[in-house]
Amino acid sequence: MFDLNDVNTIESDEEVSEMDYYLAIQRAINSGMWGLQGSYGRTMMDAISSGRCLLGPNAARDYYGNVIPSRDDVKEGTKGSIGFVEAEMGGDWLFEMENA
Repeated sequence: MFDLNDVNTIESDEEVSEMDYYLAIQRAINSGMWGLQGSYGRTMMDAISSGRCLLGPNAARDYYGNVIPSRDDVKEGTKGSIGFVEAEMGGDWLFEMENA
């Protein structure tokens, strides 16, 4: 569940590990936090596009009402899917993101 610690991890100027940063982003995605300020939505979409994060387990809507599909709504191997994250970052990384 996305919480204040995750906000601090994402917004802090302090050094955090890459894993901790993307776990915080994954929790935001999983919690459907697409309606937050624009920089969050762009950060979450960049993380998905780069293969560092999965789409959420459930579809969501962004601030403008656009549908953000779930990880099960996209074709396997495409951005946001389990297969895409595994191909880009490996099985250990995928395991962490699936359990965020």
